[in-house]
Amino acid sequence: MKFLPIALFALATHSSSSSAVATTSTAQKKKELFRKYRNKPAQSNNHQLPVEHKHIVERVVVRLDVTFDDYPAETTWEFLQDGEVVASGAGGEEGTYYGRESSVESSVISYTYNVKPGSTVFRIIDSASDGICCGYGSGKYEIFSVVDGTSLKMADSNGEFFDVEEKSFIIPDESTAVGGCEDSVLEEFLVDRVAGNRGCSWLAVNMDNYGYLCAFLDVAAKCKDTCNACSYFE
Repeated sequence: MKFLPIALFALATHSSSSSAVATTSTAQKKKELFRKYRNKPAQSNNHQLPVEHKHIVERVVVRLDVTFDDYPAETTWEFLQDGEVVASGAGGEEGTYYGRESSVESSVISYTYNVKPGSTVFRIIDSASDGICCGYGSGKYEIFSVVDGTSLKMADSNGEFFDVEEKSFIIPDESTAVGGCEDSVLEEFLVDRVAGNRGCSWLAVNMDNYGYLCAFLDVAAKCKDTCNACSYFE
């Protein structure tokens, strides 16, 4: 029977002990890594933000005030954004009160909708192709955005059209309602079919004839200084 020298036996014992410790340490690390990553969601390759970080767009209250002609059931309307209908209505819907006979001037009927801010088109349709004024009653309409309890006009009409009439405007968001009192340098707005699209610098030198445009929210929001509308957007 052979015996290892004491020094070699000690070395062998130390080596075996170190190997066991190393093995235990490695196993422990694997367990820790497993516990750390077992509930971690898989990484996405599309680089999209997590759902909880996405911006939620607030809705804005838009009010439509309509004075119908003698045949309100002929009238329907819709609000469109990006070509899609986001709200709609019709004369004679539940809750509508005319308060008149056909020969008596009607009351203003209000309809409210919650829609997203941004570019919007209002389309009103008359199935009889005679508008809502003036052969069978004096109809008209106005569209407002309600900001902090204040009604800001975005569009209106005297009701004289045939089968369809459209109005384009911008519904404000939070960033539109706050900020410095400055005119936008780049943004334009539709004046009319003759003048076309114009900017705030043009409006500033034509206020005598076109100052009424400041009553429309999309113009006032772009031309705060020219329209003296800073208090609305503080």
